Amino acid sequence: GFFLFSALDPETDKQLNDLRARIREKYDNMLLCWVRALDTKGSGLCHEMTFVRMCSEVGFEGDAKALFRTLQPSRDRAFLTLKDFDSRAWSAMTRGDFRMIAEPENPIRGKKPLEMGFEERQQLSFYHQIRRALDASKRDEFSKSLSHADNDKHMVDSSEKFEELCVRKYGSMTAAWRLCLDLDANGRLTFNEFVQALRRLGYAGDYKALWKHYDMDLSGHISMQELAKAEHDRIEGFLKLLREKYGDLDAAWRFGFNKDPHDSIDIAELREACDALGYQDDVGELFKTLQPMVGRTQLTIWDMDPGCTRKRARGQVAVFTEPKSAGPKLGAKPAFGTTGEQQERQQDADARSVASGKTGASPGDVGRSPIQQMRHTLRRAYGSTAAAWRMELDPQMQGSVSRGKFLIVMENLHVSGNMKRLWEDLAMDTNGFLRAGATYRDIDPDGARVLDYFREKLLATYGGLLQAWDRCLDADALGRVDEAEFLNAIETLWESGGVAKADAMTKWGRKLFRLLCARPGQRSLTCEDLQALLIGVPASDAHAVWMGPEPVWPPEPGHVPATSSSDPGETGGLDHASPMAASGLSSFPSSPMARSGPMSPLEANRRFQEQDLIIRSVEGFKKMLVVKYGSLYSAWRRLLDGDGNGILTQTDFAKACQFLGVKDIQRLWSDLDVNGLRQITLRDVDPEVAELFAELERMLIDKYAGDTKEAWKRTFDPDNKLRCDLKDWKSGCVKLGFSGPGPDGAERLFKLLRPEPGRPYLMYEDLWVDKDPNNFKYPNLKSPKAGAGR
Repeated sequence: GFFLFSALDPETDKQLNDLRARIREKYDNMLLCWVRALDTKGSGLCHEMTFVRMCSEVGFEGDAKALFRTLQPSRDRAFLTLKDFDSRAWSAMTRGDFRMIAEPENPIRGKKPLEMGFEERQQLSFYHQIRRALDASKRDEFSKSLSHADNDKHMVDSSEKFEELCVRKYGSMTAAWRLCLDLDANGRLTFNEFVQALRRLGYAGDYKALWKHYDMDLSGHISMQELAKAEHDRIEGFLKLLREKYGDLDAAWRFGFNKDPHDSIDIAELREACDALGYQDDVGELFKTLQPMVGRTQLTIWDMDPGCTRKRARGQVAVFTEPKSAGPKLGAKPAFGTTGEQQERQQDADARSVASGKTGASPGDVGRSPIQQMRHTLRRAYGSTAAAWRMELDPQMQGSVSRGKFLIVMENLHVSGNMKRLWEDLAMDTNGFLRAGATYRDIDPDGARVLDYFREKLLATYGGLLQAWDRCLDADALGRVDEAEFLNAIETLWESGGVAKADAMTKWGRKLFRLLCARPGQRSLTCEDLQALLIGVPASDAHAVWMGPEPVWPPEPGHVPATSSSDPGETGGLDHASPMAASGLSSFPSSPMARSGPMSPLEANRRFQEQDLIIRSVEGFKKMLVVKYGSLYSAWRRLLDGDGNGILTQTDFAKACQFLGVKDIQRLWSDLDVNGLRQITLRDVDPEVAELFAELERMLIDKYAGDTKEAWKRTFDPDNKLRCDLKDWKSGCVKLGFSGPGPDGAERLFKLLRPEPGRPYLMYEDLWVDKDPNNFKYPNLKSPKAGAGR
């Protein structure tokens, strides 16, 4: 029912038994060998050179280096621990049993248990042996022998020995700071935390003297910069370069190191990144400083910055922490009795000192007030102040944000400075009284004026925001509007009012578009994004502003709704003259009963059913796919051909239509399956894309031996950015020899393949199935013929 290690690897088992036998001859047991020969400094680690020297001393004749590598539990470790060396010795050491009484090497010595008497067997038990050792340690002779030992030589009682202890146990002062001293990762140590850490380390000197040695500025706390300035500056210089180029840790790890969050980097990859960033310090010392454990040959994303590690653990964006400046702060609270002119002169002097480099403030903050810095931070994090207000400050659209909520958001965004003074500047009214909450107009007056002006213009022209969306902004009923279409819509709106187009109006429209976007990088607006126009509107009026004026009920005699046709069953309630009826799509407001007043249940049910998305033509079906998935090719890969076999049966088509809410399935299938094969391909849905992409794929496969991932890397992503914009796409097509129909064939194929409207780049996953998403390096890049097909 079991087998031994010798059955798996007899050669290694023979070498281990030989080594154990020789160690027992010289050191009596494995634990004493570890303490006296392998781990003489008490670091808990043993390196290869020490292991080889011990093997030579005991007379081991085998390959000591090969045996050391065999005992290593993983390849990224350059050392052994006691548990790796001998598990029974490690178990005995945890109990303080250095004689390994409970873990004997040879349990049966001398007489066999059956040959012993009762008293002899009792004396061989662990209890009696450890009791005899304890009694011997209490004798006067044992104490006298210990008194002759030079204890002062090994006592850690100075700052130099303290730092030596930290480096010996953790490898560097940075690792000791992160793993032992600053356990809560707040960047500083109080005296109580410092004392607790010293007790954990076993420091035997004067705690207060050591505290005064490091807390020279009498600030009441110790930072990493005071403890080990050289290591602190080395790490901060590297993190500053990453912060300036990528902003957050996830982006730096994925797009800088080209690594999956679960992957790791070695010193060669770190050196490559430092050369690309222009890092001037010693890369080898930086690698040793970032190592969480001595001998580790790999670094993970968790080893880079403790502040980012805490944010990733909480599920937040891992923005790099910025070190606090030690220089004077701009915009500090003025002293009592300071006049306004004196305050202005002091602010001018602060600005001049920053420009001359005499303070710790960054040059980008010169002349920028705390409120302006706050707006800049909100725009950088959320895209606009309006998006920040909707997403974080006032997500319930109550009209104001409380002081507590405001401080929490500022803390998450790492806005530094006098928060109390900033809140007073925002919430102070004209009479000098502090209000309970701040409004969006207090946060960004210019943005509030832009939104108010546009809202009043839409209400004066169309009566409500939904009507303005249907009749002006989204007149073609595609469900989304990009920036160019938005500018054209507001140009038409202003021309109808007698205002000619001007450059200032275009600039104002772009600013308005950014305020309406709900997230950074958003390139198109939907109807829900108009909710930004409700900022500043009282809650009692928000419904009327959004829906417009309610119609009078019951309607006057002879009144016919504008959206009703003479034969509702023929068009599903659509006006033939409307652009939506021409496209085959019906109008779908956000609320089924929002545009009408009180009505009977039957009438409400009929109107609710009229809101159904009715599609009766293939063109309407294709337009809906483009609206939902960005392109027909994206819809084919993500919905229609979900299993990736290249064909679509009638059953799968019916399931896809049910998922989309399309009812007239049989008519659409008949129009698509014109040959009656009971299955369709991408060529039946979009012949142009199918022909162009098939030609492109054929050229890539022929050139790179069927490996589309390597072909993508070499042709469209040579810089390993994991994405390809239009410029790289065109240059890749030219390199490949693909032109397509017409002078802009490559650009047209780029637009037909992108999965989102307005997205400026393509990724490998948008075109093919990525069978190995963790492979960001794309191996075998030296030979274009290497690799297997994907």
